[in-house]
Amino acid sequence: MVVDSQNAGDLFGANRLPNWSHLLGTDTLGRDVLSRLLVGDRVTLVGVVEALIVVLVLAVPLGLAAGYLGGWTDGSSPGSPTSPSRSRPW
Repeated sequence: MVVDSQNAGDLFGANRLPNWSHLLGTDTLGRDVLSRLLVGDRVTLVGVVEALIVVLVLAVPLGLAAGYLGGWTDGSSPGSPTSPSRSRPW
């Protein structure tokens, strides 16, 4: 779906409404909006995938341990009622 040159356009296909060949339509120069959106958001999407991997590797097992075992794992999680950030009066 992503073309080789992001600046390649089709002036005869400018400002087209969304259809099966251009799911988000085309811009004023006839370029596919979806392919330009995906190329532009590539860095953001990589960052989101990295954050998701970190959460799945670190936070999910800690949360499961805190929920199942209780004890010190329950008190060590940042959202617990006994954490210092929750015990401040302000």
